[in-house]
Amino acid sequence: MTISAVKNVALVGGTGVTGAFFIDEFQKSGKDFNVTLIVRNESADAARAKFAELPQFTVRGVDYTNETDLVDALTGNDAVLSLIGGAGLGTEQVALVKAASKAGVKYFIPSEFGSDISYPDNAALPIFSPKHAVRQALEASDLGYIYVVTGFFADFFLNPFYNWDLENLSVVVPGDGSAKASFILRADVAKYTIAVLKRADELRNTTVRVTADTLSFNDWVAKIEGVSGKKVAVTTELLEEIGTKIDADIKATGGWTTIGDQLRQAIGKGDGRIDKGENKLDNGNFPDVIPASIDEYVQSLFN
Repeated sequence: MTISAVKNVALVGGTGVTGAFFIDEFQKSGKDFNVTLIVRNESADAARAKFAELPQFTVRGVDYTNETDLVDALTGNDAVLSLIGGAGLGTEQVALVKAASKAGVKYFIPSEFGSDISYPDNAALPIFSPKHAVRQALEASDLGYIYVVTGFFADFFLNPFYNWDLENLSVVVPGDGSAKASFILRADVAKYTIAVLKRADELRNTTVRVTADTLSFNDWVAKIEGVSGKKVAVTTELLEEIGTKIDADIKATGGWTTIGDQLRQAIGKGDGRIDKGENKLDNGNFPDVIPASIDEYVQSLFN
């Protein structure tokens, strides 16, 4: 039996909503990992109080602008697992990459998940530019990196961000709504990622693609109608119209007020699939992880 090279993990951005799924999965892994929760200094006391009864976790407050502080916080860890989002997706992760290298960390799993940013159309979208900066920093470093690409979070999809209105059962679909995208629940993202950590040596400097299902907007509409017994009011929006909005926003703000539109456009173009072309899913390499049913998730929303 192979013993994992990763025992001590620095989990960054793990105290948020998505992080809760990772915390839960680390708890289930028992003594397999020791986890240091890296949080901002101003959040450290609250995090220590929250996790005081979980001896597997320790909390370390940091200043992301202080490299010495980051190096000290990461020293002694085998891997950094980042769940950073928002404004810190690029700058703070790049700072972590540099600090992790100086701290002697072996592996770095950046905040990827979601879409495959290697597709040409996706690569050109402003929302993914911070992730490219992180990849460039990682690939220029001495760190081992693993990109975990999972597709869209199914439990963060049926909301206004993607032009859904579940309360009134309506949606604005990109294009004709038939293009497929990859979807998975966040709990399963955590399961797969922890499974990846256990095989870090084997997976060093690779992309792991895992997901639960491949669905279009139209498929989601059918599932909702089947469970609710009601019709969903569907409005279509031409991909060209979405592109025009995005182009105007890029000129005005750099593209940061049309994040949802950029993701909807990616889905509409078929770039929401993580198994396009020569890219194959790696689910079969993790037989112990069985992703939850999207059908059951949809049913739970209307019970």
